[in-house]
Amino acid sequence: MDSHDDELISNHKATLADHEKRIRDLERVSAERTVKLLNFDEKFGAILKGIEQVTTKVDEMKDNFDSRLLEMEARINAKIQNLAAEVNDRIKPLEDADGEKWRKFVWLIIGALVAGAVGYVIGSIKGDHP
Repeated sequence: MDSHDDELISNHKATLADHEKRIRDLERVSAERTVKLLNFDEKFGAILKGIEQVTTKVDEMKDNFDSRLLEMEARINAKIQNLAAEVNDRIKPLEDADGEKWRKFVWLIIGALVAGAVGYVIGSIKGDHP
């Protein structure tokens, strides 16, 4: 072996050592990225689970809100019906009283007209009126 061969062997050993170092670096970076990816998967899974829990809670709150809204609507409708009945109970006597007053007034007018007509007829009979 001559010096040229020694130099080639030396260069090959250096290149081989450089390639081995690069491979070890790539393996280290790959391992680090694998760990980060696994950590990311765990974190992403936890985030998805959290989102599912929040969605479930929101659905429960919506159902609870809907049922409470229906209960409130039923109570409000019942109160409105009670108030309407109470108002009708209060207004009915007033309407009847006004109707009764009107009927009395009409009979008073009719009575006055009848009395006037009777008076006119009696006056005509007695000869007081031409």
